Amino acid sequence: MRPEIIRRTAWMLASVFLLAGGTGLLTSCAGSKPPAVGQIQGASERTVDLRYPPLDEAARTQVLILATPHLATLGDKFDSSLLSSLLVKLELFKPDIIAVEQMPPHVIQAMQSRREDFPGVLEQFAGIIIGLGQIAQERLGLSRYEASIAANELLHRLGDPAESSDTNRIRAQLVVHLLAAYEYASAVLQWSYMLEAEQAHSDIIPQEVADDLMQQVGVSSEVVSVAIALARRLGLQKVEAIDDHTDKDLFIPLADKLVAQLQGNPAFESATAAPIYVESSQRLEEAIENGDLLPYYLFLNSTEYGMADVDAQFHVFFRTQLPSGLDRARSAVWELRNLNMAAHIRRITAMHPGKRVLVVIGAGHKPFLDVYLSQMMDVKVLQLSEIVSRTQ
Repeated sequence: MRPEIIRRTAWMLASVFLLAGGTGLLTSCAGSKPPAVGQIQGASERTVDLRYPPLDEAARTQVLILATPHLATLGDKFDSSLLSSLLVKLELFKPDIIAVEQMPPHVIQAMQSRREDFPGVLEQFAGIIIGLGQIAQERLGLSRYEASIAANELLHRLGDPAESSDTNRIRAQLVVHLLAAYEYASAVLQWSYMLEAEQAHSDIIPQEVADDLMQQVGVSSEVVSVAIALARRLGLQKVEAIDDHTDKDLFIPLADKLVAQLQGNPAFESATAAPIYVESSQRLEEAIENGDLLPYYLFLNSTEYGMADVDAQFHVFFRTQLPSGLDRARSAVWELRNLNMAAHIRRITAMHPGKRVLVVIGAGHKPFLDVYLSQMMDVKVLQLSEIVSRTQ
């Protein structure tokens, strides 16, 4: 059947489904009547539980949200060997996709078009990405979108056995195109795959870009030391970006007022010294001393830590009871950011059903992303403790 006929048939079926109110057609297609709302475990009379489509459990898309400390804060205490046990466990999980806390290219471009709404935000969270991206765009004479299309073509060539003799040159071209496309983490990954001689003497990569990439590969960060290190072990060619800061048009105007109104608030001051953070610092120091961060990662990814962290960072704003309501607004804006991040993760998983996805993210995001993604119809959210216990 020709593609246009398939498309037309699909649209006709969708139209019939909508005109019929959906339920009857769905019933006939599935071959059995969907359970009533009251029959679905955990559902109420007012909500519909979406989580149980006619799908085998093994066919679900598996997502592991890995809460991580920001490794740069460890300073001289950090050594890559501290992550050895963690990387072994994650390697056995075998994620098909790895994502990190950087903004996706389309979000950066959208924020550039509304720069006045986000004063200082792009410079803080995407300064290097934009700076090197514009150098690469000028070098190539391409827009971000055009560079993205060309990068995908180069990735396809990279996997072609007929191109194997030219792999390093293709990688060098790929690095520049990925930078121009604002796909920074993937560019660093491709740079790390290049031979040292090619890195030092490439006629394709501008010298200032090469200098920055050389520096980035040696940086102590979860992007490099966890995500890119694991991607290299698995032979992956890209690292996805799922962060979001489009909430800052709401957050920036309220931030200074909120800080001022919280001064001397006993509920807020007690939260800043929450016992969970004292315990976290102690466990981190112990893990560093023992030369293995895996036990600390297990603690940071536990329900115990997640609940206490949410209470100290965000539930506190329901106890401060500011007359202005800015405290509750702060919690809502945090939810907004995490909903946007969940949407970016869902965007990635949409085209890779049934695959395994690892998201390396700051610990404060994990409880929210776990909850939001667990509501998706075909997603199964996994926990680090499950991965570790499976591989023992």
